[in-house]
Amino acid sequence: MDFWLDVMSPKRMILCLGPHRTGTSAVTAAIAALGADLGFAADYANEENQKGFFEHDALLALNERLLARLGGSWDAPAFQGRAAILQAAGALDDLLGEARAWLAADFANSDVAVLKDPRLCLLLEFWLPLLRDAGFQRIDLVHVLRDPTEAAQSQRTRAERTPDFYEIGRQLPEGAALWLSHMGQMWDRFDQARHLVLSYDRLVDEPAETLQRLARFLNLSPDAARLDLFAHHFMDAGLRRARKSAAPVAEIEAVLPQALQVYRLVAPLSGMPEVTAAQIAPVQAIWAQSGTLDAVDRAMRGAVARLSGAARGARLDRARMRDELAERASAIDALRAEHQRLAKAHDAERAARLADFGREMTALRAEIGQLEAARDDLIGQR
Repeated sequence: MDFWLDVMSPKRMILCLGPHRTGTSAVTAAIAALGADLGFAADYANEENQKGFFEHDALLALNERLLARLGGSWDAPAFQGRAAILQAAGALDDLLGEARAWLAADFANSDVAVLKDPRLCLLLEFWLPLLRDAGFQRIDLVHVLRDPTEAAQSQRTRAERTPDFYEIGRQLPEGAALWLSHMGQMWDRFDQARHLVLSYDRLVDEPAETLQRLARFLNLSPDAARLDLFAHHFMDAGLRRARKSAAPVAEIEAVLPQALQVYRLVAPLSGMPEVTAAQIAPVQAIWAQSGTLDAVDRAMRGAVARLSGAARGARLDRARMRDELAERASAIDALRAEHQRLAKAHDAERAARLADFGREMTALRAEIGQLEAARDDLIGQR
């Protein structure tokens, strides 16, 4: 094996948590480089994540269905995951069963496993008890920290590149609201796990040192060759393409200052060996304030207006299409009726012509008969 683990250590799961566009893919790759089992994670990359996503398609699909069942989505920052899950109670039993079966299939033989999906930040009330029931006696949460301004800039770039898929994040405060929502909720059930805050900037700038710190927290001794490969070949400064400047910071500060406040509170924790509940309590307090949700609402008004306009436009397009289809159906019915009329007229005309032809043939036959009779008379007279 690529890591050393005490034989008496419990079976454990590592969750890599963080808002979208904060470097969770790179951190998950780092955890895998330390020796954690990714299971059957999908191996794909694109322009957004050129090094890969290190995600499980089954996990993403299940979380999407769970969010839909709860009335939320990953890009709805006002969604309160824990409250929605507690309210749903026994209505999630089928998804719990599906999740248990998937964990058993993918990680039955894993001593140390790792999962990553930003949606997990909103769904810890579902997943943490489930992981315990699935036999993971120890759960470690690695919280990835990136400046909300840079995360918002990255989300805006993503929305600009694929506007048909991404609506939320076209304005920086919207991306900051997504960041704040995930950052505020990824401490739920705090006492169910151990917590580490890991700076994405430090991982990019100081990969070897950051890996060592991560290994100490996870009690793993990585293979030196894999550590070197990750630090010097996987990581590179080009992974950090969004960099904040004064103007974007001011834009977010004017609408959602709570995001920057939370970042300033969490940033010092990225140097700690482990995070305590007392240290994170001020972050949870900011997220719980009604003024924060009011600010999130203000940040999302532009997106809501765009979505409302898009939905209204889509409904109008569908109505116009229905009207056009109805007109075309009516025209088709008229053409069909005209075709039937012409067919009947043609049939009647053909029948009349056949009747005339029949009468002419009868007359011709009669005339031929008369001629034949006259011929026979002439022959008899001879």
